[in-house]
Amino acid sequence: SRIGGMDGGVGLPLGARYGSAKCWPGVNIKDFINLASRRSGRSVILFGTADESGLAAELEKSSGNVVINLAGKTSIGEMAAAMNRCDWIVANDSGPLHVAAALGKKCVAIFGPTDPEQTAPLSDQLRIVNDNADCAPCFKRNCPKDHRCMENISARKIFEIIESEI
Repeated sequence: SRIGGMDGGVGLPLGARYGSAKCWPGVNIKDFINLASRRSGRSVILFGTADESGLAAELEKSSGNVVINLAGKTSIGEMAAAMNRCDWIVANDSGPLHVAAALGKKCVAIFGPTDPEQTAPLSDQLRIVNDNADCAPCFKRNCPKDHRCMENISARKIFEIIESEI
């Protein structure tokens, strides 16, 4: 069943209420999904609000049956229950990152315009990744430049963290 596919998968919350600058770009996410499924055979479970359901549907369509799309389909409690079945959570600096950390899940936290020292959850299961772009942290909701702080964080870099700790 699709729900059984969550066990051992990688959960990926797509959004961040604060603004689009905190979101890992869709092309990077697509690359990550392809890497994770090809190299490890893991499902990728997409979480998000109704606002992210369009991106989630695009990712699901382009990635075939390795994606379980729950964007816009769960309450916070249901999201937490689904996250709890995943081996890893890969998330922007967002509320769902804090939910995953509170569950004690292994997390890769992707930081760009915000400062992990100020907003990252406290967890020994957390791996923080940022590009250390010269313009970051800017704390802007929408990037006025080229969004390099997030675009430069490759799918390979994120996947290698997960692969090295499996």
